[in-house]
Amino acid sequence: MSNWEEWKLTKEDEEVMPSLDKLSICYCNKLKALPNCLLNTLRRVEILNCSQVIWAPDNSLPLLEDLYLRGDVRGILGKTLPCLPALKKLHIWGTSIESLPSDGWGLLESLNTLDIYECDRLASLLNGLGQLPALQTVCVDYCSELRSLFDGFERLKSLHRLEIYNCPKLRPLPNL
Repeated sequence: MSNWEEWKLTKEDEEVMPSLDKLSICYCNKLKALPNCLLNTLRRVEILNCSQVIWAPDNSLPLLEDLYLRGDVRGILGKTLPCLPALKKLHIWGTSIESLPSDGWGLLESLNTLDIYECDRLASLLNGLGQLPALQTVCVDYCSELRSLFDGFERLKSLHRLEIYNCPKLRPLPNL
């Protein structure tokens, strides 16, 4: 599907795949956008190395619990995160992003796990992470340009596990 450029999906198409709960889209470098109305039955979405894809869902995907983004996903991790109220796990791996989205973190009220791996250009995590009351686990690994985490660790009352590996430019953490 390397030449796939357009995907149109309407509300009526939900009847075609009424039980679809996992969607993986990999190496579709010509695909320009995901449909604005993805199926409400989705629990896991994986988007790997889809360099042009843009995603701005119209619906909140009420069951989506796991979002896995790998490779060039700048069109998904723009300035604002989509509203995903049931999202529990967000995995960001091997992207070229320099910063995380600045808005929308408060809409991820169920997020309990944030994994960030091999994001070589990522310089800092944003203060928006302090808006995540359910966040229990943060893992950051091989982010060679990461210089700072974020202010507001004291607001993360549910945080049980913080793992930081191979981030050589990271400044010392404040007293936690």
